[in-house]
Amino acid sequence: MTPAELKSKLDSMSEAEFADFKSAVVGNPVTTRAQVIDQLAGPGLEAKWAHYLGLLTEREKEVKALTDTAHGAQVSADAAARSAKSAEEALKMAKDAEVQAAKNYRLAWISTVSAVISAFIALFALIVSIIALAK
Repeated sequence: MTPAELKSKLDSMSEAEFADFKSAVVGNPVTTRAQVIDQLAGPGLEAKWAHYLGLLTEREKEVKALTDTAHGAQVSADAAARSAKSAEEALKMAKDAEVQAAKNYRLAWISTVSAVISAFIALFALIVSIIALAK
């Protein structure tokens, strides 16, 4: 918690809340909000008053920021893993399509050869028929 956050929180307190805060946290008859802020700037007191006021200490903010960053990194890593899995599946599909295309090419080639042979047989039959009719 920064001094500005502390001042904002203290300024939003009623006089009764401020009096309770002084007794619970400060422990001496400091009278003004400015004097409370000055006194609480001492080492080791931040956690006590920050928790009393329901605010995070600067260290807790740092830990939260690091935790949030780690969580963001985990989300990014999970997304990257899903992307890699999708790419792997797409590659497998492409390989399968390539194999199928090769099979289709062979079938088309066989069909073409078969059609050419059939055309030659039909031509031969025509020639034989013409010769037979010519006799």
